[in-house]
Amino acid sequence: MENFLRYPKAIIFCGGLLFIISLISVRAIRFDYNILNLQAEGTESVEYEKKIFKNSERSSWYSVVIADSLEEARMKKEMLEGLTSVEKVESIISLMPEDQDKKIEYIRDIKPLLEGITPEKGKLQPLNLDDLVSVLQKIRFKMREDNEDAWDPGKKPSSQSIKRVRYLISDLLSQLKEKDRNISIQYLSAFQKELFLDFNDKISTLKENMDPSPVTIEDLPSQLKKRFIGNTGKFLLQIFSRYNIWDRKPMDEFISDIRTVDPDTTGYAVQAFESSRLMKQGYERGGIYALIAIFIFMLYIFRSIRWAILAMVPLLVGSIWMIGLMHIFDLKFNLANLIVLPLIIGIGIDNGIHIVHRHREGQDNKKGSVISTSTGKAVILSSLTTMIGFGSLMIASHKGIFSVGLLLTLGVGSCLIASLTVLPALLKLQPPAKDKF
Repeated sequence: MENFLRYPKAIIFCGGLLFIISLISVRAIRFDYNILNLQAEGTESVEYEKKIFKNSERSSWYSVVIADSLEEARMKKEMLEGLTSVEKVESIISLMPEDQDKKIEYIRDIKPLLEGITPEKGKLQPLNLDDLVSVLQKIRFKMREDNEDAWDPGKKPSSQSIKRVRYLISDLLSQLKEKDRNISIQYLSAFQKELFLDFNDKISTLKENMDPSPVTIEDLPSQLKKRFIGNTGKFLLQIFSRYNIWDRKPMDEFISDIRTVDPDTTGYAVQAFESSRLMKQGYERGGIYALIAIFIFMLYIFRSIRWAILAMVPLLVGSIWMIGLMHIFDLKFNLANLIVLPLIIGIGIDNGIHIVHRHREGQDNKKGSVISTSTGKAVILSSLTTMIGFGSLMIASHKGIFSVGLLLTLGVGSCLIASLTVLPALLKLQPPAKDKF
C-alpha cells in the first residue's frame, strides 16, 4: 500500500474517473416498489398472485370508496367505471338488476304468450325408435360446413360446434344400432318421461314468475349486505385496477384517477402506495438530514471546513461507486434494502473520521501513511467483518434479504476502497494542519 500511495495524483485521477463514470449510472438507478420482486423464486403465494392477474386481467388488490347513501354509491360507481384505469367496481349495486322497470315490462309482455301453453302431465306418446333415428339422420345431414344454403349467414354456428353435433349424433346412432332394440326403447322412454316432467316444471316456474316485483336491498342475503353495507348504513365500493398495480406507474395512475372521484379513498392498494412512498421519502429526507448533521458535527470537531470535507470523502466517493456497481449487478433500491443505507453512511463517515484524525496526529511521522498504522488496519478489519457478516445474507433465496446483503457489501466495500486509496492520496497532498490532536 505504501508503494501504491507513492503516486497520489494518479490515484486521485483514477478514483475521479471512476466517480464520473459511476455518476452517469445514477440516472439509471430505480426504486423497485413491487414487493412481489422481493419474494423467493417459485413462492406459491407469488405464483398464484401472478395467475390471478393473468386469468382475470386485474390485480387482487383493490381500493375502497365509501358512500353515505345508495344514490351516492350509484353515482360514484358510474364515475369510477368511467375511469380508464378501472377494470371493475363491486358494490351492493352490482348485486341488483339494472333497469328493473323495463325488464318487468318485458316479462309482462311475454305473459300472454304462456297462457296458451298448458302441458298435460302423464300424457306421452309411445317412443317410435324408427322415427327418432330418421330425424337424427336428417339433422346430421344438415350439419355440414359446406351446406351454406341451410344457414342464415348471421346465425351459422362455428365449425367446431357443427363437428361436435355431427360426432354426437353419429355416436348415438352407432350405439342404437349395436344395442338391443327393446333395451334402447326402454332407456329412451325413461329419458323422455324425465324430460317431459322437467319441461312441465320449467313452464310452471316460468308462469309463476310472470308478475315480478322489483328486487330491493332487503331481498339480498344478509352475508352480502354485511360485506357492502356498514353498521352505520354507509355503502362500500371496491375498485379493481385494469392494470398490474404491483408496478409503480400503473398504481400511481390508478390511485390518482380514483382520487379525482373521492380524495378519501383507502384500501390495500392505497395503503401499499402510501406506505412505500412515505418509507422512501423518509429514508431520503433522513439521509439528507443525517449528512447535514454529521457535517456540522465534524465542523465542530475539526474546526475546519477542509478537514470536515476530507473526512466525508470515503462516504461521498464510495456511495457513488456503489451506485455504479448497482448498475453493473442490476440491483435496485427496494423496501427491504433501504434499511442498510444508514449503516453504510455510518461506516463511511466512521472510516473518514478515524483516518483524518490519525493523519493529523502523525503528520511529523515521515515513515508512511495512515494506512500502515493500527488505525488503517482497524478500518480494514471492521469493514471486512461487516461485509462478511451481512454478505452472508446473499445465500438466502429470498430476494429481499439477498438484496440487503449485496447492497451493504457493495456499499461498505466501496467506502473501504475509497478510505484506502482516494482519501490517503488526498491527505498526502494536504499542507500540515496548524493544530494537531
